[in-house]
Amino acid sequence: QNPDLESFLESSRCLYVRNNSLGNDFGVKCDKGSGQPADTDVWWKHRFGSLETVWAGTAEHSAMCWVARNVVWDFFDKHLSQ
Repeated sequence: QNPDLESFLESSRCLYVRNNSLGNDFGVKCDKGSGQPADTDVWWKHRFGSLETVWAGTAEHSAMCWVARNVVWDFFDKHLSQ
């Protein structure tokens, strides 16, 4: 338990980019574009709290950072100016 870390991770200064694989054995993928808000459920909120979560735009784990790079850089730019 680290209240300071929890507070930071659930603040508006953090972003979780989630790949579009829905994590099941059937290969089902989400068709949302990069940066669109991700659907979260009770399980997700229990695990990650209120951390802002967006879709990466790809189910390929190795390509997530590249596909979502503009979302990530825009997020950094927004918070660096504060």
